This record gives sequence, structure tokens and C-alpha cells, in this order.
Amino acid sequence: MIVVAGGLLGIGLLLGLFTQGTFDPGVRTTRDPQSLYYDAQARSILHGRLDVPTGSLGGEAISFHGHTYGYFGIGPALLRLPIMPFYPQGYPNLAPWSYLGAFVVEALATLGIWRSVQRRLRVTAPPVVDGLLLLTVLAGSPTMFLTARPDVYEEAILWGVAACLVTFWAVLRLFETSRWRWGAVAALAAAFAMLSRPTVGGGALLAVGVSGLVVFARDRSDWPRAAALASGAGLGLVAFCSVNYLKFHSLVNAPYNANYLAQPKRLAALKHGGANGIRYLPTNLLQYLRPDTVHFLGKFPWLTFRMTRYAPVLNLGHVHFDTFELPTSITATTPVLTVLAIVGSIAILRRPSVLLIPLGAGLAAILATASFFGEAPRYLADFLPWLVIGACCGLAIFVNWNPRRPWVKASLCAVAVCAAVWSVYVSAVLAHGLAHAYRTHNYFIPVS
Repeated sequence: MIVVAGGLLGIGLLLGLFTQGTFDPGVRTTRDPQSLYYDAQARSILHGRLDVPTGSLGGEAISFHGHTYGYFGIGPALLRLPIMPFYPQGYPNLAPWSYLGAFVVEALATLGIWRSVQRRLRVTAPPVVDGLLLLTVLAGSPTMFLTARPDVYEEAILWGVAACLVTFWAVLRLFETSRWRWGAVAALAAAFAMLSRPTVGGGALLAVGVSGLVVFARDRSDWPRAAALASGAGLGLVAFCSVNYLKFHSLVNAPYNANYLAQPKRLAALKHGGANGIRYLPTNLLQYLRPDTVHFLGKFPWLTFRMTRYAPVLNLGHVHFDTFELPTSITATTPVLTVLAIVGSIAILRRPSVLLIPLGAGLAAILATASFFGEAPRYLADFLPWLVIGACCGLAIFVNWNPRRPWVKASLCAVAVCAAVWSVYVSAVLAHGLAHAYRTHNYFIPVS
């Protein structure tokens, strides 16, 4: 019951922010045309097309060969296909229900990963620990920032992260039970993650592919299962490339420059430096990890974003960045998960096991995100797969830890609870402020 309460409380807080406290699913999405994008994409797929009506996208619409496309994957649209035939006219506004479904999937996958880690490390924890873990992962993490607006960007990231967590859970269960069905779940979830958000999706596919190699290395006679896993990872990549090619006649890249035709300076910078590169890693990683990205105020709610209103972003190497959208960090917003993830990562590296597969895949997703030439709070959600797998391992180590002085562990438990409460509060406050910034269009900060 405590575990369910933790999950429901976390989901309730997410829905409260998403609906601006009304808990009316359509209160915001009906005012935001881009929230209907995946409805439009699903209807197009049912008619054998991938283009969408121009009105379903704003400035992110890409015109290619006389048709309008979104550069986003089609993953969330696929979930709408069974429902769309019941709405032959118009769009049913399924975004709120899609968000709710993703929150539930994220909670179940997190609990599944935690249970697998417990069994592997032989840890028994009281239900209150499970409940606090779910509450922190849902409401005290970057997931909160995805409720700031119901746009296509946030929904794509949310489902990409949720599917990546399902992949990690399935991979752990595969090595725990050796059942084929978990390999199939891992491959399907990874493909769906790739079709939703390529950064975390790439990490999910990596986890499935490496799992195949590990299965083969452990027992060469088990080559059929190893080949099936490798094929699943390959088919997920082929699905992504195929959709992209059908849209833009390119296997990977989309013609992003179409978005910048009315902004010559941004277009020139994009053509000169590109949207991704190793040169962006130092600045992005520093920003996403530094703890001083929250500014304290003298009145309620007592804090806000520090960057870039109260302090500049430290640009290492003075490379060109397109924009900073009120960036913040995981250390400032979710310190308890970050500390546990670091402890868990060190423990996994010291004693390598199959836990190293999802851990490495989660870190790969972070590097992919940090190589982009822009920053936004929603990008922090790509850290969540690593945070979950690392924090579960770190939490297991902490639960099993028996110091000589019992008061030390009791004190650290109190600190951890306070840090979890802080994570929920600061994430909610910043998400609420971000939602206001999006409504007032006071978030888009060009930099050089």
C-alpha cells in the first residue's frame, strides 16, 4: 500500500502541474495546437502518409518537397492508432492521456528495476523505501519539467525515457530468468524509445545489442538468443532510419535549416558548426552537473532559475550555442538521486556485472544529449535512465550498509528524506516557473 501511495502521489503531483491544478486533462492541451501533433501524425499514418497538416506544428514545421513534417519520431503517434478510427473527424486530444500513460509506465519500470537490483544484490528494504523512491523518480526528478507545457517536444522525451527504462528492466529480467519473452520486450521497448527520442533510444538499442554480445560470450551455444537480441537492436535502428528516409530522404539527419530560414544569423551558425559535436560537451556537462543553478529569492516560492538571468552560463572553449532555455542541473534539482547514482555507478564499475549494461547505455544517452548545441530543462530528462539504474544500485548498497555507529546511518536517512523533499519542491517550483515562461514567451535566450 505504501508503494502504491508513493507512486500515486508522484503521478498526482505531475498531473497537478500538467493541468495547472485543475486536474482537467484538456485544460491546457486545447489551447496549444502543437499538443495535437501526434493526433495528426497518427491520422496521417492511418492514411498511409507521414506528412501532417501545417497547422499542427508551429515554428518547428519542416517543409520538404511540398509537404509538412515534424522531425520528431512517430513513437507516441503509434500508441494512438487503435483509438483514432473512433474519431473519423477532428482530433481527440489524446496528449493528456498519453502523458498519464507514460507516467504510469515510468513508475512501473522504475519499480521493476529496483526489484531486480534487490534480488541481484540480495537486499530487503521496507515498503517505505520503495514508496519514497517512486515519489522521487516521478516528482523529484527532471520528469517534472516535462509537465511545463503539453508540446510535442515534452511528450516525445517522456515516452523515450519511459521506454528506455522498460528496456533496462527487461534486460535485467532477461539475465535473471533467461526467458525469451524478456528479450522481445527489451527489443520492442528499445525500438519504441528510438522512434520517440533518439538520444535515450540510442542508449536503449545499445543495451539490447550489448546484451546479445554478453549472452554469446557467456555461452556460445546460446547463439540463437544472442542473434535475436542483436537483430532486435538492428531492426530498431532500421525502423528509425526508414521513417527518417521516408520523410526527408536521409537516413539520420533532418533538414533542420528549414526552421532557420527567417533567421539568417542562426542559419549561418548552424551551417558553420552543426547541431551536434564533441565541442559542446564541456559546457553542457558542466552546466547540467553544477550545483549552483538555482537562485534564492526573498519571497515565496523563494527560488527560481539562476541561469541566465542572475548569472551567465560558463562557455568552455567559447563555442557557438544556439539557445539556452533557462537551463538548470540535476545536482540542484534532484541531489538525492544524483548522489545515489554516483555511489551506485562506482559500485558497479568496481564489481562489473550485467548492471553495467544499462548503466553504460544510460551514460551514452547523456553524452548524446550533451553534444547538442543548446540547453533546456527538458533535456535533463535524458539523465533519468542513468539516474534510475545508478540510484537503485546506490540505494541497495545504502540499505545493506551497517556502520559501527548506528546513528550515522539514521542521520544519513534523515538527510536523504530531506533531500527527497527538496527535490520534489524545487522541481515543482521550477517547472511552474518554466510553464509561466513558456506562456509569456520569456524563455528563448539567444547566445553567441
